[in-house]
Amino acid sequence: MNSRIRNKLQLLRQTGKKALITYITATIDLIPLVAPTSDDRIQEIVSNAEGFVYCISSMRVTGKREDFQRNLEEFIQQIRKYTDIPLAIDFGIGNAAMVSKLKGLCEGIIVGSAIIEEIELGLQDSTSEERVFSCV
Repeated sequence: MNSRIRNKLQLLRQTGKKALITYITATIDLIPLVAPTSDDRIQEIVSNAEGFVYCISSMRVTGKREDFQRNLEEFIQQIRKYTDIPLAIDFGIGNAAMVSKLKGLCEGIIVGSAIIEEIELGLQDSTSEERVFSCV
């Protein structure tokens, strides 16, 4: 643990829970999730967003897929009407072709399931790190 983190933890121990709550609320961004079904609530959902908006690409369960249920360009444009902070898309992005297709549509692409799959495959032969970095 580096000294900066150690010093902050020590300060938090000394000042108690109230300081911890203040520290967390001052340093952790509110990342709202916007789903394809959020239509009438998008403005409200993103009104207090910080950091970025997490855009859920599909109403299906998470995991890699070949296509999306909805026109993502239209979905992203609808969100952009209400915020100018960065947007990141997730749910189902599992290969380089999909990343290329989404590139330029938003500021971030989250590839969670693909990374988990690479970690699991790499556990068999101790290549998780190499597999993850080649995946992204």
